[in-house]
Amino acid sequence: MSIVGRARERASLDRFTGALRNGLSGVVVLRGDAGIGKTVLLDHVAGANGLRAVRVAGVREEAAFAFGALHRLLVPFLARADRLVTAQRQALRVAFGLEEGPPADRFLVGMATLTLLTEVASEQPVLCCVDDAQWVDGESLGVLAFVGRRAYAEGIGLVFATRTELEGLSGLPVTEVTGLGEDDALELLCRVVDGDLDTQVATRIVTATGGNPLALTDLGRELTTGQLSGTLSLPDPLPVGGRLEEHYLRRVRELPPGTQTWLLLAAAEPSGDLGYIAADVDKRAWHLASACLGLNEAVAAELERSADRAAARGGFAARVTYLVRAAELSPGDGDRDRRRVGAAEAALAAGAPRQAKTLLDTFDIAGLDDVSRGRALTTLAMASLSLTEPGAYGAAPAMSVTAARAFAAVAPDLSDGALTRAAAWAITAEHMMRDTTLTEIAEFSRALGYHDPVMDAFAVLILDGYEAAVTPIREAVAHFLNPATPDEYALAKYMPSITLAMLLWDDEEETAIMRRATDVARRTGSLFHLDAMLYAWSMQAAILGDLDHSGALLRECHQIRTAMGTAEAQSEITRMPELQAWRDVPYATEFLRGTREFCTTSTTSTAGRRAGPRPRTRSRGSPGPARGSPWPRSGRSSAPRTGA
Repeated sequence: MSIVGRARERASLDRFTGALRNGLSGVVVLRGDAGIGKTVLLDHVAGANGLRAVRVAGVREEAAFAFGALHRLLVPFLARADRLVTAQRQALRVAFGLEEGPPADRFLVGMATLTLLTEVASEQPVLCCVDDAQWVDGESLGVLAFVGRRAYAEGIGLVFATRTELEGLSGLPVTEVTGLGEDDALELLCRVVDGDLDTQVATRIVTATGGNPLALTDLGRELTTGQLSGTLSLPDPLPVGGRLEEHYLRRVRELPPGTQTWLLLAAAEPSGDLGYIAADVDKRAWHLASACLGLNEAVAAELERSADRAAARGGFAARVTYLVRAAELSPGDGDRDRRRVGAAEAALAAGAPRQAKTLLDTFDIAGLDDVSRGRALTTLAMASLSLTEPGAYGAAPAMSVTAARAFAAVAPDLSDGALTRAAAWAITAEHMMRDTTLTEIAEFSRALGYHDPVMDAFAVLILDGYEAAVTPIREAVAHFLNPATPDEYALAKYMPSITLAMLLWDDEEETAIMRRATDVARRTGSLFHLDAMLYAWSMQAAILGDLDHSGALLRECHQIRTAMGTAEAQSEITRMPELQAWRDVPYATEFLRGTREFCTTSTTSTAGRRAGPRPRTRSRGSPGPARGSPWPRSGRSSAPRTGA
């Protein structure tokens, strides 16, 4: 049956496919109620000439399986994956469960997908159609949206069809698909009714359905000949619109019990292979959890193991789903809280800081055991920073110190990590830090007795002064730059390491630290760290007068923030006024004036409240440090400025 109506939507999609054939890229999100005709429009666009179309549909029962939809979409192209660079190829194969390795980072998976589709499109423009996107797993949806935001002139098209607004597709162009107009709806109804159709009955059906094509089609076929011809009254109310599901439920209940059982099994296993239910341990765990009416530790533990397997593939959104349900089924308070904290950590790793905070709000952090409390505080601080909440940067160091104290007795390594974050965030917060001091952080680090060159040098600097710290700082920098030092260490320690190298006035070593940390962040796909490093490096380049390099780094930094979906407010906070001024940007003078007023107000409001790091900048020819302060007195540091 040909499409009835939809002239506006079809014309728009035809222009979209025409642009693809001309080598451009684009994205369309078709959004509308169930049965409104989104799939028919997908059929229309997928049938366009000159394009290679691949399709995938979200399945409600598979929404918790990380990268599942992406795998189904890319299956035709996986033979080309061997041509990807090593990091991208490994990330994609780990995400799909084809090989073991560290959890797949979504940035690397996204870049791998973009590279793979770009190669396919070089031979023929490629169109990816995603139906029922509301049931696509979060990892797959995030990767495809990432590709949509990055593609420009590769001949890659993506069309999503969804019933609801999806956070993962925010910012992409949306076409709202509504009901058919009255004339088109009447034409469709006339096509599906075999016998006589009374005009008044038809008008009532069109009005009641709101022009929903599925409702019109179903009613045209399900209502009796007498009802459609007007000789018998119509059901009141009509089983349409929001009541369409009830309509189908009644149909299912009319089937024999055995048939209903097979329908239930088919719904549980959308692939149609009933043996697959028992074979897939993660699906089995999820189905067991769905069948639980009360608390069940055995099923909760099984879900937790599924969560661990999801995380090993980089499926942090799936890990959230598993752990939240595991927590709901946990009979013990300790297990329930531990799983909720794990879910919050996974949400943060999945790029959903608001969800992480919501999960942490479901229980009292102070009542947790030591390790869980430390993990919760760390996650809360990082989520608040990601959301750029007012005062987040000022509060983060103290929260991290509290987390370190919780870890200290049972996990010194975790305590050292928390203190490193406290030091890094103190460097970032500068004069806005509250409820702790550099001295407290340094004293705690020394008392902990956990040997780490960077934190040891930091403690000597703060507690014993510059002269005593020179040798430990050089040792810390050498340790950081040693090729044998693990990448994980570089990502954890880069911020205090940059500050220590800066205090030696050794630009070469400071640049070397930035280069290594940036390389590690790129290689591992650690967007949060890559963002911070690019910004820090751009500041240092500006300090040294290399404005072209500084601008290039800053542009890449903004591209990363766009990929992460960073709030516009965050981008404004981290705009570099010096570079704006040197480039003679028209509004630079006003921007600098506003920055100065903000700093003056913040400094006045916090004066005398506590001892902490003073605002610092850096320039050539600085007269040196102020008495009692470990930071240079004037000029600018290259630590990222992140706001209050």
